[in-house]
Amino acid sequence: MTAENEETAVCRGCGRKLNGKPYHMGGHAYDPETKKRCPSNFYGGYVCSHNCDVRAAREHENSMPGHGYDQTARLSCYSQKSVEANWPEYYGRD
Repeated sequence: MTAENEETAVCRGCGRKLNGKPYHMGGHAYDPETKKRCPSNFYGGYVCSHNCDVRAAREHENSMPGHGYDQTARLSCYSQKSVEANWPEYYGRD
């Protein structure tokens, strides 16, 4: 981890710099373009978009011991519920 990442929040999905402190320091992070608060991924870290949230969860789940290769198309039910709660506009729940 670089010194820059130790002082700046980054998106866990795409690595983009966000406004705010890193996840492990607490607080909130904000998207520098939209100024909206970035939610936390189910497995930790900030995410700047729905796609980044899904990508970060999928990458983490695929790295878990015993995870089957045929499970790459779906998230676990718990991380899927977290994604749906973080991005209700994608699921018609504004």
